[in-house]
Amino acid sequence: MENIVVVAGQDSPNHDVVLTPKPARGSISGIVSPASSEAIVTFYKAGEIIDFVYINPTDGSYSNSFSEAGIYSVEVTAEKGYLRDISLKEIEVVAGKDSSGNNVTLVKPPLPVGSSSLVIDRSPKYFSLKEGEIGPLPPSDLAFERESIDSLIVKINTAIVAGDTVAEIIDLGPICMMEVTTVPLNGYVKEIPITEKHSYAMRTSDGHYEVIYITHLVLKEGSLFHGNYVILYFDWVYQPNGTRVFYW
Repeated sequence: MENIVVVAGQDSPNHDVVLTPKPARGSISGIVSPASSEAIVTFYKAGEIIDFVYINPTDGSYSNSFSEAGIYSVEVTAEKGYLRDISLKEIEVVAGKDSSGNNVTLVKPPLPVGSSSLVIDRSPKYFSLKEGEIGPLPPSDLAFERESIDSLIVKINTAIVAGDTVAEIIDLGPICMMEVTTVPLNGYVKEIPITEKHSYAMRTSDGHYEVIYITHLVLKEGSLFHGNYVILYFDWVYQPNGTRVFYW
């Protein structure tokens, strides 16, 4: 805007302003079943997390609006009992319109499963796949720790939680967790750096087997005092009968 000189007793005309209307927001909506799953709906654009919402616990409905039009994808996760759903892809968001009918029915397999996230900063973070919960130590069977404070590299260290017992882990490669039907008998190690979109099998100190799938590793900038941190998103499944076989 230009500078306007105001003179006493005079009018300074012709300084009109045309306001640009704020662009209309587009939205994505749908229903997640069952509503009792307490699911979280996460929205992505170009592989980046844009936003997330919780479903309505009464009817499972969800809706979220976006300032930018474009192509989005949706992931639906529940903390315990249900498999992650990634079927909603390439949803077009148009300004001023709602992309409705993006419905999902979550699958509940016979084994204990879930989706979780951890914020990993300077200290190791613990997780129990048997209980499906974050720490404490014990009864946790996994420990996640940073290689350095500025590194995106996160390691799983079973020795922290198991000491000299036989808890170990193995990288199964870039496969989805649901593709795992039998985990290896040999080849396990105590510590391993994890990679996004890889699955890992773990043999616990009490002779059970588990599988985790790393969905996302996100490096975030923190304060000068706390430093950078990593947000780790992962799916998990626990086999309570002691066999190496997983079924969906």
